[in-house]
This record gives sequence, structure tokens and C-alpha cells, in this order.
Amino acid sequence: MGYNSSLSDANDFFNFNNNVNSIFDDETENDSMHSEITSYRLRVSVSTNIGKVRGNHEDNFYLKGIYLHEYFRNDFSATYTIDNPEGMCFAVFDGMGGAAYGEIASEIAMQTLRKYEKDLEEAENNRAVDQIVSAYTKEANNAIVEMLREKQSLSGGTTFAMLYFIGGQARIYYLGDSRIYLEQKSGIVCLTRDHTLANQKLDAGIYTEEEAEASPDHHHLTLYIGSDKSQVGLNADSRRPIPIRHGNKFIICTDGLSNMCSDKEIHSLLSQDYFNEAAILVQEALNNGGADNVTCIVLEILSDEENL
Repeated sequence: MGYNSSLSDANDFFNFNNNVNSIFDDETENDSMHSEITSYRLRVSVSTNIGKVRGNHEDNFYLKGIYLHEYFRNDFSATYTIDNPEGMCFAVFDGMGGAAYGEIASEIAMQTLRKYEKDLEEAENNRAVDQIVSAYTKEANNAIVEMLREKQSLSGGTTFAMLYFIGGQARIYYLGDSRIYLEQKSGIVCLTRDHTLANQKLDAGIYTEEEAEASPDHHHLTLYIGSDKSQVGLNADSRRPIPIRHGNKFIICTDGLSNMCSDKEIHSLLSQDYFNEAAILVQEALNNGGADNVTCIVLEILSDEENL
């Protein structure tokens, strides 16, 4: 967890905002990026694997109509296209809590998101989306907290990373250390920042960048669904909406990928345009050790004329 692998260069701790802002700086230099894409298709590639070390699969994912069923829990991949993704959300979850509680937590978060699918599809503007996601994270958090209380568990929860398409833009919401990347021809940039104690101490000046990267605190999550034990209200972190362009690829993944593959490896594999890109990335994580469950969604923006 933390920025210990896919953003392995220690300077990335400080370059996070610059990397994200550079996307918008490029827009000011390229007038073509100002025009919002209102008609496009989406190539969706999803893959999940239990990995080589863990005894159970605590990850989950959600795509409209597709999520982690019991009969393909340990190894699954698929690729398909969506003609009009406006109003759709795509998410991954990484449960934690020991025994089967992490698996249950990610399942609760996924099933709760399904309940909000229609509301998200009918959202009229960004403010409405924010309100829906806020209601979702609160309900999912409270359900997980109640589950843990019933099981007399002191800890547990799940990460959450979601991409939502509206008005020619991609909106980002997340909690924990599951990540969202944007891959362009020029390279790959992480659009999220891990909610870890290491990053918190780095921001407070307690750690240097080198100390933060070497610290076990990068495994200690500070925010996730289930972290609000008092149930006062949990809001997902979000970032500036990303204008979409034909050819851009978004990657949503659990740390089973980001801890096993560097950003250069991810970019190199995606630039080769494999058919099932998520499965290729997951296999690379397995090749590099597969120390954790791994789940990945790749979303490529296509023009209306492009085919699968």
C-alpha cells in the first residue's frame, strides 16, 4: 500500500498535484481539449484473480450488470463495449479485516452501490452526483460497521475507487489505497492519492519522502469504507473532473496491481493495445509475485466509428 511501487520514485510524493494539474495545463495549450466529447463509446476490460499467496479473495468490482459472483470469484476476465456510458459508474473494492470479514465488507460495498445505480444514471449535474456518492458512502459505511459489530470484530472495511462519466468528463471518487490512473500517449499519471498514515505524516512534515516510502505506515489506511465507526458521515475523496478524449485509457485497480507493477510497466503494457488489457495487467502482477488479490478495470474512450 502507499506509493511504494507503481509510483516508486520518491519524488512522486510531492509531484502528485503537479502530475494531475499537468492534465489541465495541457488543455490550455491545446484548444481541441476544450471541446467536450458528447458522443463516444467505451471499451471495458475487467479482470480479477485471487493471487498466489492469499487464501481468500477480498476484492470486488462493479460494472453495470457485472460484479464478482461466487462461481468465478478466484479468476475472471472479460472485455466488451458500451455504446453510451453517460451516467455509468465503474468501481473496485479491496476488503480488509481478516477471516472472511474483508470479503463480506467489499461485497456489502458493491451491493450497496448497485442500489444507487439508477440514481447515478439519472443524475443531472455534478452536484447531484456528489450528493448521491455521499449518500452511498454513508450507507455502505454504516452497513459494514453494523456487520462488524454483529461479528464482534474490532476492525474491517474496504477501499473504494470509482469512475463516473457525465457530460464528456470522468469524475473520480475514492477512499483508501485503490487507485485510478489515466494513460495517455505521453505516459501514465495516478489521479488518486492513497489515504495512508505514511502520506499523512509526510504532509505534516514528520516524515521525509524517503522515510515515508520505507515506513510500514504505507500499509496503514486512514480512510476507507468502514473507517467511520461512529457513523457520523463518511464522504469519499474526489478530484477535479477529467475531460475525456478519444484514445484515453483509465485504469481502476486495487493495490494488488499497483504494489506488483510499476507505472512504467503498466504504461508499457497498455501502449501495446492488447485485446483484454485488464487480464494482461493482472497476469503481470501474478508474474511479479502475486502477493495479494488483484483486480483491475481498464476503460478506453472510443469514437463512435471504432469497433471492438
